[in-house]
Amino acid sequence: MLQEQEGVRWEQQRQFAQEEAQRQAQLAQYQDELARKRLAQEHELERQRNAELVKMQEESGVKREMERLRIEQQIQAERRAADQHAVRGTGGGVDPMHWEHAGQHRVLDLRFCVKAVKAAAAS
Repeated sequence: MLQEQEGVRWEQQRQFAQEEAQRQAQLAQYQDELARKRLAQEHELERQRNAELVKMQEESGVKREMERLRIEQQIQAERRAADQHAVRGTGGGVDPMHWEHAGQHRVLDLRFCVKAVKAAAAS
């Protein structure tokens, strides 16, 4: 009788240990699934942040290019105005004295434009 009770007790303990191991395995599997979902969410957030950064960089590049083109057009307009001023001042023909004067304006205009480009690039 004592051996039977002891055998039943050992069987119950073995069964309890088996059930406990099964519960632990299920808990580990659940925790693993949660960790995978968390990593997937973090990965998706990182991907979205990277996409936003790329978009902002592209927009910034477009703005810089537009500003560069605007300044280039301004430089060209100032050059044309300086050339027209030089031509008008000479009565149609360009003598070396007036051409040199127009060139000095062009150099001054370019210096101004270079400063404007540097200021635009800094901002």
